[in-house]
Amino acid sequence: MKVSCIKQLSLLLLFPLFLAGCVFIPKVAPENNQGCQLVTKGLTLDVHTSPEAIESSIEEMSHVIQSGCNKPECLIILAPTVTLSVGSFIVSGSIVVVGNTIHWIEKQGACDDSVTQRTVSKLINSTKELGGWVVKTGDEFIDWLKKQVSEPE
Repeated sequence: MKVSCIKQLSLLLLFPLFLAGCVFIPKVAPENNQGCQLVTKGLTLDVHTSPEAIESSIEEMSHVIQSGCNKPECLIILAPTVTLSVGSFIVSGSIVVVGNTIHWIEKQGACDDSVTQRTVSKLINSTKELGGWVVKTGDEFIDWLKKQVSEPE
């Protein structure tokens, strides 16, 4: 019975301990768009693994198993090995999500090939084709309003 518990425990802890050897770091993604100069850059999540950290984690797991401790409190010894990896994933993942969101918003407003800019261009072109005109500045709009008010019908 004790041997099967040890096997179950080792299988249960195998993945988190291998994960403990990983550190997640945000990395700047290569930019394909040369025509649009943006301030922000796209990000990816880069995974760095350390064989020494994985080996250390396995040694700690085997020490816990060999000590004969059958209580859940024994697993607390392994918590620091997993905390670094999970913490780096949460922090770095959040940085990547926020950074890429800001990058996407900037690209939508600044680049001619963005979905937003293409949609606005289509709207302007269809408005002009129907005989309308597009107001480009606030002063132009005020001048148009003044003209509408001053002209009697």
